Amino acid sequence: AVVSTQSTGNDQELISNKASHVEVEFSDGPTKFFCKFYFAAEFERLRSMLMPGEALQDFIHSLSYCNKWQAKGGKSGLSFNKTQDDRWVVKEMSRLELQALLMFMPSYIEYVSDSMNKRPTLLAKIVAACTVGYSNVNGNLKQDVIIMENIFYNCTPSLIYDLKGSNRNRLAEETEEVLLDTNYLNHIVTDPIYLRPHCKTFLREAVNCDTAFLAAQSIIDYSLLVGVCGDKLVVGIIDYIRKFTFDKKVEMIFKTNMIGSAGKMPTIVSPEMYRERFYNQIERYFPLVPDRWTGMGSDLQYNS
Repeated sequence: AVVSTQSTGNDQELISNKASHVEVEFSDGPTKFFCKFYFAAEFERLRSMLMPGEALQDFIHSLSYCNKWQAKGGKSGLSFNKTQDDRWVVKEMSRLELQALLMFMPSYIEYVSDSMNKRPTLLAKIVAACTVGYSNVNGNLKQDVIIMENIFYNCTPSLIYDLKGSNRNRLAEETEEVLLDTNYLNHIVTDPIYLRPHCKTFLREAVNCDTAFLAAQSIIDYSLLVGVCGDKLVVGIIDYIRKFTFDKKVEMIFKTNMIGSAGKMPTIVSPEMYRERFYNQIERYFPLVPDRWTGMGSDLQYNS
């Protein structure tokens, strides 16, 4: 169905509502603005589940005031913005990421909706995806963006780690705002991070469920973002819209043949291999709090 209204001045014009995507255009003087919302109705339902009792106007008002954010740890060169209330992150996507997202979003929305009642999840929630831009006599701009929760909302971490479960090329300068796997491993030698049994169970179950879902969608290269906030850990899985495409498969095969004999795993691996490595390493990174039974029996020897 096509829904359209005529408007003048700053009134907005709803151009179309096809396949759950909604496109809006409006003008301010000589400048035309446009925004295409992907899976608009589905995301609205998801937001109502994630933010019960909050009005759509509050979400829109929050997005109306953003600051450019120099997010650390990313190598894509794409822009980041963060709302002034610190609640939402607006992240630019490449065209390839947008294509992957359009294929991935229906399954993602269903998975997160089901997780509300059935299973734990650590996915940093994507709550909207759109293409925005403007044009006038001086030029034009167009960006594909996702809007996702800031997992450090109401939290100021003293340390932030981006963990992928690999130590190849995963060492950052200690002065960096976001540290990587090798930094984390160096730190926990003298200052380990222990979890209580219920936290360990939640982490294990959530990582298991989330990585199984991502592997089924052929997603790789996601990270566990970890913030140390006093005596609390704040964690979330981020960067989970990168598909294991044909070129990545060729790269994996090439690097496996080139360096496999040296006993090192290539940086690009299949979704199943990435999931296994990620799960096993996160399991190792966060041990249980030791108690009086820890290590009991380790010095026993079997005598036949």
